[in-house]
Amino acid sequence: MSSTLALVAPANPLEAEERLRRSERLLQEETDAATRAAALNELCFLLYRSDNERALDYAEEARRLARRQRLRAAEFDSLMNIARCRTARGENRRALSLYKQALASARALGDVSAQVSALNGCGYSYAQLSSFRHALQYFRKAEAFAQSLKDQHKAGSLYGNFAYVFQQLHDLPRALEYQQKSLLIAEQTGDELLKASTLANIGTTHNRMWSFELAIRYYAAAVESFRSCGDDVGILGCQFNKGTILIDWNRPQEALACFEECEAGYHAIGNTWMEARTVMHKAIVKIDLGRYDEAEADLDVAVALSAGQEMNLEAGISRARGRLLLYSGRLQEAWSELQNALALAEARREKEQLCDIHMMLADVAEKQGRTADALAHRKCMQSIQDEQNAGADLAKMTAMETRLAVCESERETADLQRHLERMKEELLSKQQDLAETSLQLLQMHELLGRIDAGLQKIAAGTPRQRSRGVDNLRSVIRRTISGDEVVESPDQRFIDQHQEFMTLLARRFPALTPMERKICALIRLDLSAAAIAEMLVMSVKTVYTHRQRIRRKLEISSYGNLSSWLSSLD
Repeated sequence: MSSTLALVAPANPLEAEERLRRSERLLQEETDAATRAAALNELCFLLYRSDNERALDYAEEARRLARRQRLRAAEFDSLMNIARCRTARGENRRALSLYKQALASARALGDVSAQVSALNGCGYSYAQLSSFRHALQYFRKAEAFAQSLKDQHKAGSLYGNFAYVFQQLHDLPRALEYQQKSLLIAEQTGDELLKASTLANIGTTHNRMWSFELAIRYYAAAVESFRSCGDDVGILGCQFNKGTILIDWNRPQEALACFEECEAGYHAIGNTWMEARTVMHKAIVKIDLGRYDEAEADLDVAVALSAGQEMNLEAGISRARGRLLLYSGRLQEAWSELQNALALAEARREKEQLCDIHMMLADVAEKQGRTADALAHRKCMQSIQDEQNAGADLAKMTAMETRLAVCESERETADLQRHLERMKEELLSKQQDLAETSLQLLQMHELLGRIDAGLQKIAAGTPRQRSRGVDNLRSVIRRTISGDEVVESPDQRFIDQHQEFMTLLARRFPALTPMERKICALIRLDLSAAAIAEMLVMSVKTVYTHRQRIRRKLEISSYGNLSSWLSSLD
């Protein structure tokens, strides 16, 4: 096992388990530094979603080892893995810095595929930080590299990231368009993990479009795909999102079933953050169903899970408990709990929670007959809503400006592309004209050679032979001028006129085929691959293939000028 730049997701659970066991075994054995670094990176890549802390430790150890031993490829892998771990933890600024370091490392390595991965990571981090213009710039650079490599998998992942950006810009139809492109690539390449994540993202887009039925259908399809490749985290994420949709769709029993499944799943893989969130949502559903005792027990569990950890769930749990107390008629306790939730939400500037908390405080005050307090909280709620609406309008305006800039950039790109195509057509036309002119010169050279030979015969012959020779020469000239002189194909005529050169090639380089000798003869004229392809009735790609074979047989490096080398051949 050696350090590579291609950490590929396992195709199924059996492969994942096998790779985990192999990497763990390599770490226990006495192995060289490169193999050990590769094993550490492999373990991190396989574990960063399910066991982030352990994965981060592996990646940091791999990075230290790679730096100490100057293993540049392994250092790139470790930087990418640490960035993935930081992204999964929501530490996007730290992840962006790491991805940029990885990009510099990939450039130093000269590995284009690695640059695509690093650019993609930079763009995703910028998108998470709401810097969408920067995100699109990085994604477009990565897309250009991926297309040059003809790497369908990387292109599919990039389309998914483009879709995420347009989701955030509230351009959902365009996001859906990119997601469909990504899904098509996943199906064509058989990439089940890409297919699963794309189906889940399409579900999220339909959820934002309020197409709940379609969203749930896509989440169900994504679950099946995640299950086929053994991605438990992906399955649980789809089920959690499905549960939140069912709450909005007023289907609490189905939502509760989803959250109970997620709770068991997150507990099994040790993801305490998502387990606590799931238990809190489960409690909210039970409050709506009137199952207050069970809801209170769930909230106690959520508090215990979040104790001592920076989960940012305190305000949400406190708000849910206040809702429980309000609905169960314990108004004084509800008031106290909601005041605590209000302080927590204000400290974290959680606008949506603040609005809901003020609404519940107003309800408590009204039930207690405190009209002034109720009115004050409703005014606060209205003020927050007005602020949110203003912020939403500003966000929409910013999004429209960004989309306009993107559209203008795309138009500029399209204009440049059209200009480039025109230049290519003009260049090809000029090359064809040059080829035709060269062939006309060859034909003229042939005619002059025949005239010269005829004149020599005339000079050495009798008067009758001179007269006949002059007549023959005049006949040849007239046929050539009128176009009646039938000549061989352009490439064959060239070869006939340079028989000495062809013979030299055959003698010194017997490995060359007749077709390769023909192409050598035409390359000697400094003709382009497109002109040679047209003359010999073959594709440009075939000409390039022949050129590579000729270089190999003539032992000419890829940096040498083949035309000059052939012209200097004696």
